[in-house]
Amino acid sequence: MRFSFAAAIVILLALPAAAQQLGQPAAQQPAQTNDALDKELMRLESTKWDPMSLLHPIDLMALFSDEMLSVDYGTDLQGGAERRTWREVLGFGAVPSWTMKLSEWKVLHPTPDVAIVSYKVTGVSVQWKGYATSTWARRNGKWETVFYQASTAK
Repeated sequence: MRFSFAAAIVILLALPAAAQQLGQPAAQQPAQTNDALDKELMRLESTKWDPMSLLHPIDLMALFSDEMLSVDYGTDLQGGAERRTWREVLGFGAVPSWTMKLSEWKVLHPTPDVAIVSYKVTGVSVQWKGYATSTWARRNGKWETVFYQASTAK
């Protein structure tokens, strides 16, 4: 009886701290809880920039939601910012197979099923540098890009 009473007290004392931890948004929880997810999202985002991904268009398209919007794709090449769906982006023809270096990653988690992935893009095979941001949503257990935006850096 004494053991059960002591165990019950320990559990009761631990409950408020556990409830507070569970109630915190993902961004406020300890960093190690998002490390693996951040690495996976950076890997997925990097895949979109890998010229080899163009050889597997179905796998590449699976990274985007059907309603995905893009802003500023090709600003320097097309003469200004536009807002388009991913299908409209592909309507302009083949995506260039440029080699880019991605760095200065930042990943935010406003909710457990939404991530904002932002990073610097520096051209290797083309002279361009900018900042890009993708918003990812987890739907049916799968991460998809729902929004992408890029801007030329100074």
